[in-house]
Amino acid sequence: MKKWVGILERIDDIVATLTPEEREIHRDLIEECRQRETTVLEIGKTLRENIEKLTEISLRILLDFDKFYKLTLELNETCKNVKGSLLKDSIALIPEENFYHA
Repeated sequence: MKKWVGILERIDDIVATLTPEEREIHRDLIEECRQRETTVLEIGKTLRENIEKLTEISLRILLDFDKFYKLTLELNETCKNVKGSLLKDSIALIPEENFYHA
């Protein structure tokens, strides 16, 4: 058996280093590892796709929060203007004799 190093090696790369006798002895284990490798690759693909979707959704949420923040600022400014206008109009409606003159 040849020594191999590498966490990310594929099962077929590892099997290629085995002697024919070792392949026969470990045939069931090799088949199970191939099946698991296929499952891991499928899960990895799904995970990458889900991360991409989550990234897109997160970006949309951030953009929506930005829009909400800008609308809140606009609403705040509008409220200040309305309050000022109402105060000005209210004062204008008070008769002059109600004001204190020094």
